[in-house]
This record gives sequence, structure tokens and C-alpha cells, in this order.
Amino acid sequence: MHSLAIALTLLAVAAVGCDEISRTPNTERGEAPKSRVEQIPGFVVWESNRSGHWRIWMRQLDGSGLRQLTPEEEGREHFAPHLSPDGRHLVYLSQRTGTSTYRMWENSDSVLRLRRIADGHDEPLVKGARSYREDRVAVWIDSREVIYIASDGTTRSIDILSGKQRVIQRKKQAQHGYLTDPTLTWATTGRPGFARLNRRARRVAPARILSGCQPYFSRDGRFAFWVNKQGGPIRRVDLRTSETTDMVPRKDPRLPKGFRYVYFPMISAGQAATTTTSAPTTRSSSRPSIRRR
Repeated sequence: MHSLAIALTLLAVAAVGCDEISRTPNTERGEAPKSRVEQIPGFVVWESNRSGHWRIWMRQLDGSGLRQLTPEEEGREHFAPHLSPDGRHLVYLSQRTGTSTYRMWENSDSVLRLRRIADGHDEPLVKGARSYREDRVAVWIDSREVIYIASDGTTRSIDILSGKQRVIQRKKQAQHGYLTDPTLTWATTGRPGFARLNRRARRVAPARILSGCQPYFSRDGRFAFWVNKQGGPIRRVDLRTSETTDMVPRKDPRLPKGFRYVYFPMISAGQAATTTTSAPTTRSSSRPSIRRR
């Protein structure tokens, strides 16, 4: 079903433009110029079945330090990792082998889990959590409170320290549900349609559905982005003005040689860089979450 021929590609693009993070090589006398990736401290996490089961993996942005981040869990697969803005915690979905987040309402026995990056402490956070249609299940409001979709299709948030919850979107959804941006202004399902969230009524207004998939938001709530058509381009919309532009072309020259299919984009917490998955074919799978210090 999936191919392991994938590449996690860090693209030096800001949320407000496509500017390079650094235009001047960072070198000492006698030292080879470093790539833009090597100049950016931080790490990225993603899901991979390279071990024979879907687990969450991690590596530094310079390509070093590859390691499996989540533990072995018999009869379970791990999907949809998302890092807290401070990079200290990870949430991900654990569910029964043979199910997927694409049709997860069918006996998936899902659990949203919380993992502490520093010491590997791992615990269940919410039972029955859903995806919004594909492998995305959460949005961090800040480094302590995370938004998720409950088992009844309502949208809620949970404080990872106190366990206190609140309802953000109260209308139950038969399948999947809504994720909102961190400012609780906009909402979307896995089908790109950026709707206003009425905070007082805790309801989402209808929105025009756009072509594509895998929508998500910048942390400041100003931009939304998604994969337009199969394999790109990655588009973005300014939610204040409705201006829409290409963020990453389908055949971006910065992609690895032979790779052109782009999907599952994610903007870093500081909104200075974007990571995307690229592949030589349409049959590949990896969903990254990026932490840039």
C-alpha cells in the first residue's frame, strides 16, 4: 500500500513569503559552505513503517540522530505526530493494527498519547480521539493545551498537565471532525474549507470546499495551507484577505533529485521554515511535524 521511497525535505520558506532563511553561507576559513538545512537547529518527527510497524521517528535537521521515538506496542500502530511549540512534548495517535486514520471510526480503538521528548515518558491522554480525515489529529494552542477531535466528533482541548478539558466545537460529527487554528478563529476538516468558528456558540459556519487535501494552519492563525491536486503544489491562503498563492511548487527545484510529489506540509512553530514529504511516486507515506528552535 505504501512505499518507503520518501524524503523529508526542509524548505526555507516563511509563512509570510518564500524567502530564504539565510542568503549568506555560514563558513569559517577553510570550511565548506553549509546548506541552509545545516544552519537551522532543531529536529523533525514523522511516522514510518521502516521497522515493519508504523512508529514515530525523529532526526536532527542536519540529517543526524535518526532514532525510533515511540516504543513497540503489540497489535498497535502509531500515526499523526505533532510537536508542542516548545518542542518538549509530542502527541500522536495509537490505534489497532489493520485500521487507519482515513477510516478510523471503524473499530480502531484509538488513543491520543502524550510523550515527553526529554526522558521518553509516554502516557495515554485521550481515548477515542479521531483524525480529521487523514493523518492529522491535533493542534497545539500553546505548549500546554492541545486541540483534538473527541470520539463523538466534537472538537475539544485538553491541558496536558491538569487534564482539564473544554469544548471548542459542540456539533457532533458522524465521521472525523474539525480541527481549529491555535487562535480558535478558523476550522477545517481534512477537506480544505476554512470556516469561521463562532466561539460563543461553539459552532462552525459553512465553508466552500477547495480542491485538495491535508489542510492546516500557521500558528498565528493568519494563513492556512494545503496540498492542491495530487502531489502538489502546496497552496496557502491569507485568511484575512483571501489571497491565495503557491507556497511550494509541485516540482520545486529544492526537492531531492528524482523527487517531485509533495504532501503533508508543516510549518515550524516559529513560522520560519516548512517541512514537506516528497516522493518519486504517488505511493508513499510519511507525515512530518517540525520543531525549529
